Amino acid sequence: MSIVFGGMAASLDGFIASESGDLSWLNNSMGKNEDYGFESTERRTGAYIMGANTFREVSKMGG
Repeated sequence: MSIVFGGMAASLDGFIASESGDLSWLNNSMGKNEDYGFESTERRTGAYIMGANTFREVSKMGG
């Protein structure tokens, strides 16, 4: 049996991005060299489902 989970970053006021699509608040709020559990989550994840805009942003990050 597979486990499905969802995750999303959102600001305290409930927004994901600004009206222009800017996500800089997210990068600015993360501590340097802190992965917040992303690496361990990635190791146990078999597949991702994401929207086209998210895919484009993640693709720019490399890796």
